[in-house]
Amino acid sequence: MPQLPWYVYVLLAIIAVLGCWLLLPARKPNPRDREPFRRSSPATAATGERARQLLPGLIHAVDFGATVDSLSTGVKRARVASALNDWWNIGSTEQAQSTLGWLLQEGHRAVWPHVWRIATSEPVENWTASVYAIRQKVDRDQIQEYLNHLAETLPGLQEQGVVQSSDDLARGIVAWDMSRAIMVARMCYDCKLITEPQAWEVIAYASAAVSHSLSSWEDVAKSTVIGRAMWTGQGAPLTELTAIAAQCRNDPASPWTTTPFKATPTEV
Repeated sequence: MPQLPWYVYVLLAIIAVLGCWLLLPARKPNPRDREPFRRSSPATAATGERARQLLPGLIHAVDFGATVDSLSTGVKRARVASALNDWWNIGSTEQAQSTLGWLLQEGHRAVWPHVWRIATSEPVENWTASVYAIRQKVDRDQIQEYLNHLAETLPGLQEQGVVQSSDDLARGIVAWDMSRAIMVARMCYDCKLITEPQAWEVIAYASAAVSHSLSSWEDVAKSTVIGRAMWTGQGAPLTELTAIAAQCRNDPASPWTTTPFKATPTEV
């Protein structure tokens, strides 16, 4: 058999590589690959005080790949419905209202005072005894778990500047609960589980709770990250949320950098 010219072998190699590439499964798009601070169209964008009320939920909006300036998330409804079911066990109006009520009235901040008091005033060897000395009706195993999570994450939070003083812990985790309430309300609205007025009522309440308890968007970022740290401990979810919080605080494209934390008199 006569030897083929060298360029034929090159062409065959290129064809083989292209064939292998075409057989590879297509990479699914990641919502976080797109612009983090997604804007909606002018027709659907919130304005004035309502636009500001959405912003305590900015970290979770960016995390989910949602728009940052509208009631609708701008995410495909099938993905929103799946997330509500998988993460929140929400598939009906009753479940939506129950979960939103829990976030607004209790949330994880209901146990935070116990976690914060024991973690900052007792040596580690006394934590279990302190937990079981709590007189209120609480889930003691859960509080013990949250204490362990806070203990394992606190050095990293301090190194990253999330916790710079005892004040950062004393402010609590109200933003963690309210950010999630805002995001869940938007998702439930997208899936027609609550009405537009109901969604805005939740968002207004959550925003007011944050404004009452905190003093800046930086406080919101810290409160949100500390809540995540207490809930899940060390791992990728905390690392990702911490990075998103820093981006929300520092990126010039973030609406936090151009929107005052408190409502101005003309917006109220």
